[in-house]
Amino acid sequence: MPAFQAYGADPTGMTGLHHYGSGALGWPGALVPSAGVSFPSLLHNDVVANGWADREVRWRQTGGTLPLLRVAEDGSIYHPVMPDGSYYATGIVSVDGEDVGTSTVYVTWGTTLGEGRRIVRMSPLKRLANSMARRPEILEDMAVDEEDNVTFTFADELGAGETVADAVTSCTLYSGTDSTPDLRDGTRQITSPTVKQRVINPSADCIYLLACLATTNLGRKLKAAGYIRGVRLS
Repeated sequence: MPAFQAYGADPTGMTGLHHYGSGALGWPGALVPSAGVSFPSLLHNDVVANGWADREVRWRQTGGTLPLLRVAEDGSIYHPVMPDGSYYATGIVSVDGEDVGTSTVYVTWGTTLGEGRRIVRMSPLKRLANSMARRPEILEDMAVDEEDNVTFTFADELGAGETVADAVTSCTLYSGTDSTPDLRDGTRQITSPTVKQRVINPSADCIYLLACLATTNLGRKLKAAGYIRGVRLS
């Protein structure tokens, strides 16, 4: 396997050491970014979940709100201009040159969100075969001295007459060093179809996995999760 490749032509916005040309397969999974300015590469969760570290992976954008939102072949999001609003990008995920599924990323950016953390929402990787890998959402960076609410929504999963009756939240350290990694402050608040959890004071350069397991009035259990990274702004 070549040590490093990127598919096709030199991608706009891709910097650093890379090669390109016809016939290449993609990025080595081990080199897919696990962190960025706000969140990991869109391919990172799939690499971890599917054990693709020694495979060559690639995101090939097929549509969306271009040119405002673009996704590089290593799954990094970049945006030359992004006014406040909602955006999306569609793409095909390939492994070792073979298309394995399609994926869509939804981005809401800026003041249109109102109270709470901004969110980059990842749909499940829709496999071309018979399996599907779900991925946590990716939340906006949080300053070390911030206190804010994270809202989990289950509106798309609930059926007619179904409500969120109970919920359990958790917070664990995904990467970095933090001796007290539970950012939760107080108990979760349920207003079906949403569950709100207050979080406070992340450590700089740490990424946390926030999760919520909701139980509906029909006995179903639904789970949502998201990564949040602590940053130091001053």
